[in-house]
Amino acid sequence: RHDRSRGCAASAPVRVADAAPAEPPRNRPGRSGATRRQVAVTMMQGLLQRLNPNTLYVQVRANEFIVKHIESGRTCHRKARVPFTSKRLLIGHFSAAQALLRECFRELLESTARIIRPNAVIHPLEMVEDGLTDVEQRILAEVVVRAGAQHPAIWVGNPLSDKAVREKVREK
Repeated sequence: RHDRSRGCAASAPVRVADAAPAEPPRNRPGRSGATRRQVAVTMMQGLLQRLNPNTLYVQVRANEFIVKHIESGRTCHRKARVPFTSKRLLIGHFSAAQALLRECFRELLESTARIIRPNAVIHPLEMVEDGLTDVEQRILAEVVVRAGAQHPAIWVGNPLSDKAVREKVREK
């Protein structure tokens, strides 16, 4: 066969499956939906986390947080200006508790350390006589995550030593 428009012999028709794949766009989502950049950032954060771990031990009382940065030994103790405890729940007003906890996190973590979200163990010290309900566990975990931490572990029992806090974080 001859292709009259080009003046040369035409090759067999090319099927779509035989064609070379087009170069994928730089930030094309993969199977997980994450872009290459997001995957790279997540990997870098994981590496930095291992090199420079930040672990916070958060103790919760009625309208009060005591947060200890395990690696530095520094502590932040804050009483709520806007009460967050209700009659039934240790954290009944989520946004007030989150704002207060975020203040503590910012005080304890250096600006470069805030890039890497710290791991946290949250320990309710009051209103746990019959254990925690699923809703209470979710509230405690979520307030820590929204304040800036990652992988929250919840502990109910006697206060933990620094070594025990690190073990709880590794278990999570």
